[in-house]
Amino acid sequence: GSLISSAVAFGRGVVLEYGARPGDVLPALRVCSRADLSRAERQLRTSIFKPTDCRFGRFNRRMSIPISLRLIEWMRFSPHVMSLLLIALGLGAGWLFSLGSYLSGVLAALLSVAASILDGCDGELARLQYKESRVGCWLDTLGDYIYYFAIFVGLAIGVSRHSQSDFLWWAGTALLLVMSLTFALLILLR
Repeated sequence: GSLISSAVAFGRGVVLEYGARPGDVLPALRVCSRADLSRAERQLRTSIFKPTDCRFGRFNRRMSIPISLRLIEWMRFSPHVMSLLLIALGLGAGWLFSLGSYLSGVLAALLSVAASILDGCDGELARLQYKESRVGCWLDTLGDYIYYFAIFVGLAIGVSRHSQSDFLWWAGTALLLVMSLTFALLILLR
């Protein structure tokens, strides 16, 4: 069961690196005993928090980290698969928002909260399993943009359908165009 116990050969120290505080990376730490392993795992979990996490992000991480740990323990879940799952959740929430009914809006909001919590899992799975990659970074970024786009498109369509206002169709279209340009600039600057 432990995260790094498979990497530890007792009697021989294994050198691992992680942070003591959010975002910090410690110098190498030698793991030679169960007590060292326990301390190393605590430090590894602490290092998952990013210094850029806001209060809401830290709240989400307190829920996503235990989920990530279970996914690793149970099935060595791939961070790329988690990113694809998040894209599907975003598209599903966007579709539900686009229906424009109260019930579909509540379901879409609940799906969005779940996606927000799980959004940290892909990066956590990558860091905890030492599977960080450029492809994963781009897939995570692309997934975030697809999620936002699907949510905003769904909301614009849902509100327009519900209100039956032509003005809202045009306002929604203009806002989506501006959002698309913003995403394009963010991708170029990344």
